[in-house]
Amino acid sequence: MSGFRFDVTCVGTALVDSIVRGFDPAPVSAAGYRAESGTLNVGGEAVNGAIASAKLGLRTRILCFLGKDAAGGMVRAALERAGVDTGAVVVRRSMRRRSRRCWSTATARADPSPTPPTATTSTPNAARRRWGTAGS
Repeated sequence: MSGFRFDVTCVGTALVDSIVRGFDPAPVSAAGYRAESGTLNVGGEAVNGAIASAKLGLRTRILCFLGKDAAGGMVRAALERAGVDTGAVVVRRSMRRRSRRCWSTATARADPSPTPPTATTSTPNAARRRWGTAGS
């Protein structure tokens, strides 16, 4: 037995992935799009490594920044459920939020864009060209 309290300390990114499946690139209205489903999953290299290490039975802790919001709470809860020590997590009231979304059409093509297609283009046809659905 080593003299260390933890076998593994993971340092790095903690985030929540937003995955949208069956995304239809044609807007339903100015306010939204149609999709088959959407999920939120915790992730980031530090979170993934810490959860994997804890599942292997290693005494694991994580050092990362979390926001004092629902996403931060979701990440912390997942870490604690997996048995990861969160004593070194730094919680901040205001953090620059990094988000990543994966948009997938019904044909399972994915675009890891940070925003839906028409949010960065001015017309539905431009969005369809970007998504490879022009003329369909």
